[in-house]
Amino acid sequence: MPFSPVRLYQIIRNAYFDLSIDVAVGAVCCQLMVAHLEKITLPIHLPISLFFTVLLIYWVDHWQDARKIKNIITSRHSFFLEYQKQMKFFIISLFFGLVLFSLIFLSWSELVFGTILACSSGLYLILVKISGEKKWIFFQKEVCIALIFTVAIWGSVWQKMQLIPIKHVLQAVIFALIAFQNLLLFGYYEFEGDVMQRQRSIATMFGKDFTKKILHIVCILALFFCVLGWGYSESKLSMIVVVIEMIMSLILTLLFYNSAWSLKKNRYRYIGDAVFLIPVFVLIF
Repeated sequence: MPFSPVRLYQIIRNAYFDLSIDVAVGAVCCQLMVAHLEKITLPIHLPISLFFTVLLIYWVDHWQDARKIKNIITSRHSFFLEYQKQMKFFIISLFFGLVLFSLIFLSWSELVFGTILACSSGLYLILVKISGEKKWIFFQKEVCIALIFTVAIWGSVWQKMQLIPIKHVLQAVIFALIAFQNLLLFGYYEFEGDVMQRQRSIATMFGKDFTKKILHIVCILALFFCVLGWGYSESKLSMIVVVIEMIMSLILTLLFYNSAWSLKKNRYRYIGDAVFLIPVFVLIF
């Protein structure tokens, strides 16, 4: 088959999204924003470990999903189903590679934080596996992922500080709301597919109408806390971070209120994950 730039682009593009590389890159962008806000110079091993940790968690989650689904809906499910054995090898290799990398490069405090985060992520994945279709009210995937994602990004920077500014805690809360808003949006738009695949989400447990109401509330709360965060900002940089968070939330809100446009070609998914790339622009200031 002759070389085709278009074909190469399609392969790279599919790998970027199917392997959740976009999510991992977004996590690093957000971590760099927090470090810049706190005026912390991150050693290169922290963004690297965060990138591959996010990949590992998402790969395990997708791999588990691919093993139990009966109806292929997305290219991601198709990929993980077709390459189950290969992905299992990569997941195991990445796990032991991360352990070795952490033991060599991470400081004691970083190692303790990483271990706690890893145990939390492991517990989440175990609960996902054993919960199945059980309607456990106390265990909601979207809440758990949003919290773990937020703690991983903000906590990886804060663990290097002696004192955490209380005003920055509010910005972390806003970030957690944005992550939750993102996950709720995906669950809302993927409701029918998740029901067919027996996937666990707030939408499949409580219904699409309930999820829609929660999304309305989260959109309003995120905007409210952004305004509050703006008012309590103690510096220009802090205000810029709040503005970036407001832009992120507003984009997700627009995706929610423009469903016909958002659903076309899965725009909500590509743009919804891309919002986490925006924080890198804070490095300009």
